[in-house]
Parts: sequence; structure tokens; C-alpha cells
Amino acid sequence: MFESRNDPENDPTVIWLTCGPGCSSMTGLLFENGPCKVSADGKSTTPNPYSWTTKANVMWVDQPPGTGFSKGSSDFGEDGVAEDMYQLLQVFFKAKPEYNKKFFVTGESYASHYIPAVTHRIFEGNSKNSRTGTSRSI
Repeated sequence: MFESRNDPENDPTVIWLTCGPGCSSMTGLLFENGPCKVSADGKSTTPNPYSWTTKANVMWVDQPPGTGFSKGSSDFGEDGVAEDMYQLLQVFFKAKPEYNKKFFVTGESYASHYIPAVTHRIFEGNSKNSRTGTSRSI
């Protein structure tokens, strides 16, 4: 995760998912919308003036487990990926509640299969939490 270069306390938090399946979200971080780009020689980086971190706190997450640098038991469907992401976000926002003001799930490619599932799981969790008052919402 990289904080916003603008106003980390008030700018939204965004999670970026790539997936292919099997494609690492680090491609987005290092070659597309991250705070810097890897130089052609692979030995240095240069600032990315078009980075999403210009106006947002951004997390790039490798998923499902086994993709890129991630580890864990493999998921074989949208429900499993959605549950894993929901649990990750619960732990993250408990540790870093300052980033839980405005939150968006986005990505590219095959992640378009997972993004609706993840956001639906967040919606279900938030709805349950508001009814029972037992936990915080994302």
C-alpha cells in the first residue's frame, strides 16, 4: 500500500486487483498506476506523475492465493476470493482505521469477475454489521 501524495487522511482508499487468473497486481503497481515506474534498464525507478496515489491511498493485492507473491490455500471461485478479501480488509481496517473513510474496489482484466463478488461480500458484511451492531463496516 502507498499513501496518497495529496491528503492521505481525507483521500479515498482504493484496492487494485489485476488477476488473469494468475497475473500479479504488482504489474499494475510497477507498470501502470503505481507511484513509480521501473526504468527500462530495470535498475531504477522514476516517479509516475499519473499514479493513482496522486489523489488516493492505494493497495495492490495479489489474489487469489497463489497468484504472484501471495501464499495460502487456493480458491476456486468468486465466493472464496470474496471471503478472503473481506477478511483481509477486516484485519487491515482494524489495524489502520484512518483509511476506512471512503473505499473503492477496482481493477482490470479477469478481476472484473472478482470485483463484483468482493464488493457484494463487503455489502453483505456491512448490512449484517449495521443490523447486529457487532462489528465495524468497511
